Parts: sequence; C-alpha cells; structure tokens
Amino acid sequence: MRLTPNIVNVLSFFVLVVTACPVAAYEVYGAIGEKWRALGATSSVLGAPTSNEGGISGGGIAQSFERGYLIYTPSTGAHLMFGSIYEKWKSLGGGIPYGFPTTDELPGARDGRFNDFNKGNSIYWSTPTGAHAVYGFIRNKWRELGGDAAFLRYPTTDELPASNGGRMSEFEGGTIYWHPTTGAHSVYGRILQEWTRLGRETGSCGYPTIDERDFDDGRVTGEYGAGGNKRFRRTDFTKGYILWSKAQDKIYQECINDRTPMTGAPQTPSSEPCLVSVTVANKLCLNADGTKSSLTPGGTSAVGCGSSAQIATARAIASFQSFSCATEGDTPKPGCCTLSQETIASCLCR
Repeated sequence: MRLTPNIVNVLSFFVLVVTACPVAAYEVYGAIGEKWRALGATSSVLGAPTSNEGGISGGGIAQSFERGYLIYTPSTGAHLMFGSIYEKWKSLGGGIPYGFPTTDELPGARDGRFNDFNKGNSIYWSTPTGAHAVYGFIRNKWRELGGDAAFLRYPTTDELPASNGGRMSEFEGGTIYWHPTTGAHSVYGRILQEWTRLGRETGSCGYPTIDERDFDDGRVTGEYGAGGNKRFRRTDFTKGYILWSKAQDKIYQECINDRTPMTGAPQTPSSEPCLVSVTVANKLCLNADGTKSSLTPGGTSAVGCGSSAQIATARAIASFQSFSCATEGDTPKPGCCTLSQETIASCLCR
C-alpha cells in the first residue's frame, strides 16, 4: 500500500509530538546532591533521580532514584538504601520509630547485605532469609558472637515477644532470648532441640542464663562415657541446665519438671496474719531499645499477701520483678513496665 501525502504528514506530526514530549526533570541538591555526585551521579549505583526531595516523619528527607534511595537527617547524614531492606524499614515505620540509617547499605558475610540505624538497630538481608530487623541487647549479643559471619548466621525473624516480658530472635543457626532478669543469651544445636522439646522459656527449664559453653565435672562413672577434658557442652537456665555429650551425642537435662510458673505468688509466713492481697499487673511496657512493647496491658500479673497493704504490695512487686522489670510512676524505663494495682481485703495466697 502506498501512503498518501496526507497520511505521511499525519505520521510525521505524530512522531514529532512523541519525540518532543519533555522528560521529567528532578532537582538533586544539598547533602543528598553531594552524596549522589560523590557516588557518580547518573553513572552511580543509584542512577537518575525519579522524584524530588521530600520530607519524611522524624525530620528526615528522602529522594528516590532509579535503583534505590538516599535518606538524610542532619545528625546521620545521607545514606544509601535499596530494595528489600528499604521496604522492611518502611514496614517498621521508617525513621519513627525504627530510626534513620547511619551507614550505606553494606555487604555482610555470606553474600548478605545490611544497614545500621541510629537507635541501635539494624536490618540484615540474605537471599534465603529475606530482610529482618535485629536490635538492642539481642543485636549486641549476636554481634558479640560473630554476627552473620559466625554460627548463628542471618536472622530469620524480626525480634518477637517472648513470655513474661522477654524478647527473642530466630537465626539460621539458633536463637537468642532476652529477659530483663537474665540478659541476652544464645541457644542452638542439640541443646536447642531439647529445650524446644521441653517448652522453651515457658517449659521446665525457663530462660537461658548463660551462652552454651564447654563443661566437664570430672566424674569417672560410666554414665557420661570415658573420662577426659570438656566432654560436654552445657547451657544453664533459670530452673536447671542441659548437657550435651559431644562424643556420645546424648542429652542430659536437670530442670524442674513441675513447670512452676514464674508468676507464682509468694507465701505469707505462717506466723503473719494474711489479711490483704494485692495484685499488680503490667500497664505500659517498653522493649529494651525503648520502643513500645507489644505486651497486652494486664496480661502479666503477680500477687502478694500480708498483714497490711504495704507489705502485700512489696511482695507483689518483688514477685513481678522476678520475671520482669518494674518501674514506678507512669513512664517505664527501657525493658520495664509500669504497674497497675488492685487491693482486696482477703487472702489469695493460702
């Protein structure tokens, strides 16, 4: 088919209109502009801008590019974020409450990636695990043990609530549990398998109180196999311990088997009249990093009894503090809870 002059003119006009359409232009300036140009501008890992700068909650500024983002605050500077870590950061609330990046996205061990943030937090990513948040005392313990380069490898969950005011994170090679009264400790391997079988922190052993270590008590009976140095690995818990025989691959555990709850009410001495009972329960709780805890108000409680309200209150608070930190007043300290209180003129402890 032969095109007529009119059709040719129309097509020429169409091409002119399409090629003449302006490409969106975005400004890049200030600290974000300096960072972008230092990286190589449009030739950098970020590529060209796809938006102008915009304010974000917490006093930060963000700008998107073809392949990532630059996030800036006056106190942290401008830093790179990409893909899965950026999306995880947004899902956690961004600058408030999670914090702003203090590093560019950096390579981790084993082909992973991570960003650190200004509230003692990090987000780590790897292909098999995805992106997960790790922070506070648990992050400190994990890094003390070698972080992603060591036996625990990468986190497989964000930090999660555990029983009685505790926190925990799962990793490829084990787990770390934290509690205000015991601190942060790792459990892994055969000892983790046994502890899980027994109910973890809610079971007969309770929370870990030390990291796993070499152990040998020197006994020469046949029960533990041939004598020698450091025949076992051992983890202590609030209600006992678990041993693993390396040579025999056997588990020995000595934990309280009655699963006594940590919230057991203290007994009033038989010589003291039991006239008053006081129940204290958690109100507002904060995680170890100062963020708001997911614990339900009133979900954890303790009872104290005695001859007076003052004595009963002291016993109730002491019982509560055996498994969680308590703070007086309306503003809890990090890792602690404020308390509500109910007093009745009868005895609940006998």
